[in-house]
Amino acid sequence: MKKMLVSRGAAAFLGLLALASCDGSAGKGSGGTGAPAAAANSALRLAAEPQGAVTVLAARKLEPSSGEVVVRGRVFSIVPGHAAFRLIDQELEYCGQSSATEDRCATPWDYCCIPGETQAEHMLLVEARDAQGNPPADPLADLRLLDLVVAKGKLERDENGNTTIVASGWFVKERPKLPESLDWPAR
Repeated sequence: MKKMLVSRGAAAFLGLLALASCDGSAGKGSGGTGAPAAAANSALRLAAEPQGAVTVLAARKLEPSSGEVVVRGRVFSIVPGHAAFRLIDQELEYCGQSSATEDRCATPWDYCCIPGETQAEHMLLVEARDAQGNPPADPLADLRLLDLVVAKGKLERDENGNTTIVASGWFVKERPKLPESLDWPAR
């Protein structure tokens, strides 16, 4: 149990660091393809999209006793060294997604054009755990920032009000196509 609390604390801290960073210093990766990567060796990667998905904002308002929930959002950050990622409500447009969203930075996946307080209100953590409550081997190898993901699992809320989905699986619905001039950041 103590190990799980440390993991959550580290995940929350790294998530806050991701919110604060908007300097474009992320590493470079491969260019966008517009389609999700082939399924990696993740047992949590679902073959079909779960039905009945709600937005991240709606999920944050649900009570943890709601049973299994299905949530749709974009991958905002991947927590290094943990089987966890943050989803941001897809109702928030990433920088440069449309002409209505001014792109003030060269890294659209960090949502720099949206204030950090607004980002935090529209975000939740998705975390994979094994039967003992520990993170499994990295099941996130095929996830990339801005992927549109539908995750299902049990909703939890800690004493600070942070919302987490303990995932039983997720489906990558879409990978946005970015201009060829942009490289995806390394994880």
